[in-house]
Amino acid sequence: MSRLARRWFGVGNLVIACIFVAADFAIPLKSPWLDAPVAAVALLLWVSGLGVIFRQTWAPALLRASAKVLLSFGLLAVALLAITSAFLFGVHGHFLRDGVELVVVGFGLLLPYAMAYPMVVLASLNSAHSGQRL
Repeated sequence: MSRLARRWFGVGNLVIACIFVAADFAIPLKSPWLDAPVAAVALLLWVSGLGVIFRQTWAPALLRASAKVLLSFGLLAVALLAITSAFLFGVHGHFLRDGVELVVVGFGLLLPYAMAYPMVVLASLNSAHSGQRL
């Protein structure tokens, strides 16, 4: 992986960690079931981002691990958001009128930052090490 790509992925991890923490503080519901995973993912992104920027030897492995964790977190969050939306629509028929903003904002934040970005990181790491066994 080139030095410029390494720096961009490091900065990307730092920015996404800040976005996740800000989104967690913006949600009025405070629960350890939400706060703990968001804090763990944000901490992992911060450590891997700083490691990649400062060219530590453990940084590529942690970058790969953080991308896998972020992708898993994003897939789980999208699935839970879709299931919750379907349940609330079934129970309260007017949910789409009142809760569409939450769904749009949820998918709008999760799809690019928790799904597309880690896929790009994993694809670039795999293309950089395509000749090596992982």
